[in-house]
Amino acid sequence: MKPEAWLFDLDETLIEADLVWDQSHQLVLSGFGLPVPSYYELLRTGVMTATGSDSYIKAVLDLADSQLDPGIVVSQIWEEVTRIYQQDGFLMKPGAAGLLTQLGHIADTPLALVTCSPQCVVSLFTSRFDIFSVTV
Repeated sequence: MKPEAWLFDLDETLIEADLVWDQSHQLVLSGFGLPVPSYYELLRTGVMTATGSDSYIKAVLDLADSQLDPGIVVSQIWEEVTRIYQQDGFLMKPGAAGLLTQLGHIADTPLALVTCSPQCVVSLFTSRFDIFSVTV
């Protein structure tokens, strides 16, 4: 049976993202004079994907007594992630680029990129791998 589409997640499925995330958090949070939680604490709490509420992010980043807007912090983290990808490119998971190339040649089966990453990261990735029919 032929699949109707191929779905791929971006971060940690197609690309190595952990180091970029960790580096971005360290740079941005320390730039604000904030303590840097462990990468896995940020991942567990939803700060990594900015899906938590502002009050939740404020609590996790220990901003309770601060006037600092958590949305600004998260926005700057995404900007730093994007800057690193623009500068250094994407480090693909082993076999990912070859698989995408092979599947991209199967013109009658669409490829979809499914991710929580913001549009700036998605646009950068899809501009380099112009084979996805849709991004979600």
